Order: sequence, then structure tokens, then C-alpha cells
Amino acid sequence: MAVSLSSFTLAAVREMQRDLESQANALSKIQKGTRANELVLKVIHSLCSLACLNAVLMVGCLFFVRKRMDRALKDLEEKQTRVLFMCALCF
Repeated sequence: MAVSLSSFTLAAVREMQRDLESQANALSKIQKGTRANELVLKVIHSLCSLACLNAVLMVGCLFFVRKRMDRALKDLEEKQTRVLFMCALCF
């Protein structure tokens, strides 16, 4: 059974166009989201080498790298405590 062009009404063609535009817009949004996710993954991957030495903080959609100074601070506190203890022994 052949379908002729006359069987399609103008309203049906317009509805098909709207559906096609809607699907194209949905595809565009999905592609933008995919690109954004890929960018985030690249940033995370590049920061992985820094993660051992630094703290990587994510605030909203921004990444911040903060030097970890915990160990250095602890060492300084221990040295200060030793110096104070030694000074106390001298008096």
C-alpha cells in the first residue's frame, strides 16, 4: 500500500517538525552535559597526582588546591615543645 503525500496533512507535518526540533534540543543538552562531565573528569585526573601532597577541594563547580601543611605544622609544634622542655630543664 503506497502512501501518498496528500494523505499527510499540514498539521501532521508541523507536529513532526516540532517533535524533531524537541529531540534535537534534547540531544544538544545531553551533548553539552557530556562535554562538561568529560572536562570535570580530565580536571580530576590531572589533579590525582597532586592529591597525595595537596588537598583538592571542590566548592560548587570550582576546584581549589590547598597545600597540606598538617605534617609541617605538627613537626614545628613538636620542635617547639622540645625547645620549651629543654629550656625548662635549664632553669
